[in-house]
Amino acid sequence: MVSGVKHSKPCTGSARKGRLHAFLKADRGAVAVDWTVLGGSLVAMSLSAVMIVSGGLGDLSGSIRDRLSDRAVTTAFTPPDGTGTNLAVDLQAADQAQLQQIRGIGEARAATLIAARDQHGLDLNAATISDIQALHGFGAVLSERVIQFRDHGCVDTVCL
Repeated sequence: MVSGVKHSKPCTGSARKGRLHAFLKADRGAVAVDWTVLGGSLVAMSLSAVMIVSGGLGDLSGSIRDRLSDRAVTTAFTPPDGTGTNLAVDLQAADQAQLQQIRGIGEARAATLIAARDQHGLDLNAATISDIQALHGFGAVLSERVIQFRDHGCVDTVCL
């Protein structure tokens, strides 16, 4: 027996729960101090990490800027030829034979597209499905094929 420690009978059931509850409620300041110290430590570590990372990001962004300052950067929106369009087929310059590669377009429909472009000013490179559907002999499916041919070339079910 340890001197000065009073031993009692072992706790059972509700007595154990009562002692645990009393222990958890008995905040004599130590737990509050522990949480305060822990919270302050987390804040200090977070601020340190932010300062370290932000300094590295500043150095990295300066390095990237220096390396790219004398280079031309192109995006997917501007092709290397500088035309400002990113089309697979230039329908404004397409001839009848090119247009007849599209499934469902023969001589007459190719001639209709060329006439709409050359005589009526329809910009086939900017035309929508509804613009093409407005032409004689072009339904929704065929108009979609023309747009797909323009944007993607001969893919899937677009070409013969």
